[in-house]
Amino acid sequence: MSTQFYFPSGGEFLDPALLAYLEKERRPRARLKSTHEEFVVEEQGLDGIRYTADTVSNLTTDQIANPPAPTRFIRIIAVKRGLTTGHVESLLRSELRDQGFEVRISYAGNKDRTAVTGQAMNIEILSSPQGKDAMAIIRRMCRPHELNGRDWFIKDPLYVKGPLSLGALKGNHFKIRLTVPGMNSGQITKYLQEKVAILEERDWRFPNAYGKQRRGRCQTNDFLGYAFLQLGPQAAFRMCLTLGAPDESDFAKDVRAALAESWKAFEEAQARDASIDEQFSHFVDMHQILTDGPNRQRWGERSREPVHVRVNMPIEFALVTLAAKLRNLDEVATRLRREFSLWIGAIQAFWYNQSLLKYLRGEIPTLNPDDEIPLLVNKPRAIEFYGQHFPQALPGDYNRKKQRVFRLYNRVAKAYFEPWNDGPTRPLFAQVSDFGFKAGNEEVTIENMLPSGSFETTFLSMFFDLDSDYNNKGTGEGTPFVPELE
Repeated sequence: MSTQFYFPSGGEFLDPALLAYLEKERRPRARLKSTHEEFVVEEQGLDGIRYTADTVSNLTTDQIANPPAPTRFIRIIAVKRGLTTGHVESLLRSELRDQGFEVRISYAGNKDRTAVTGQAMNIEILSSPQGKDAMAIIRRMCRPHELNGRDWFIKDPLYVKGPLSLGALKGNHFKIRLTVPGMNSGQITKYLQEKVAILEERDWRFPNAYGKQRRGRCQTNDFLGYAFLQLGPQAAFRMCLTLGAPDESDFAKDVRAALAESWKAFEEAQARDASIDEQFSHFVDMHQILTDGPNRQRWGERSREPVHVRVNMPIEFALVTLAAKLRNLDEVATRLRREFSLWIGAIQAFWYNQSLLKYLRGEIPTLNPDDEIPLLVNKPRAIEFYGQHFPQALPGDYNRKKQRVFRLYNRVAKAYFEPWNDGPTRPLFAQVSDFGFKAGNEEVTIENMLPSGSFETTFLSMFFDLDSDYNNKGTGEGTPFVPELE
């Protein structure tokens, strides 16, 4: 197997200089997310209603008195603790499938796993069993309760006119508790008042940098996006399966080592031009590894959760499952658009952050504070911008009409920028609203509202040094785990 991995050149994903916007002195160290309840995120919809992460209904009096006419779309509020948005989506779809419904679920954005969150999801009913009413079934599924462990519930089903698109919300409301060692309430209050005064002078705006969460659990999503863009899906697939987080468990590393051996056999079969059946039989083997473990034998009781759930590798499992079925890696990329969008979004975020840093240093004088930076897609505006400022971001031997990899990249990304004819952009600065804080001894609770797409951890990092917490949670800049092959 080729041991070469591909990393973007240019700088750190989140350069410390991007976080020095309010800095007059060294930022105090702080910790966040000691418990899920210390990081609460609630969406605020385009209608101005906040979707609260509790058992209280958010339906208005008018919505209750005059419910909308039935459609095939039903909006619910999903409240979760310790789960990803994608996991809740999967669980909700599974429950509805058990009732005989086939559905498509959309939402405006992913919410943190280590948190308590409330967000809207729109359920599109694709097919229904005879004699069953989807709204009646979904209402019975609404069981608001106090969350414990990895838990979730839904509430407030309501007919709506269509699906939710990414970013279709007014913003997110945050309530965050931080531990600030060595500082009492008076010191924290004085320090924050000084910082807030600077923020107020700057019209409550801060550099809209992407946070390290964009790099994913293993902190490799930007690497995968770069490999995909430069070389195509096969290079990205290999990195996805074999490149792990530095803090993964020993068992997860054994799983990745087994996947690496199987991938090596796949590449060897390719090199000797073996039959397609033989080549993609190795994806069947990888599927078994992610189901039963490195020894291809089911561990524990048959009813226990499969290995890919135990080691939290849902994308890896989806990839090998579909590859074994379709036997075409380009087609896998277009079928798994949501999964691949994480990689595309991460490499777009990497180059956006590099561009933002360059602007703050005065190296892109053509930009104004109210301007937006184009995200990297196969569109003339983005190609012109990155060709001028970061030519290494574009695929090698670039030809916009004939470059196959960039065309495939664009096909996968297209669903996420169709509303913009010239491609997606991101503002240089984000607007903070509803800011407030309450300090105690060695702790502070901060509440604020950010627009859709802005990162709360980036905003908080303007005040406090959170890097130690990032490292504890596996979201630091640590060296990825790479299996060694004999």
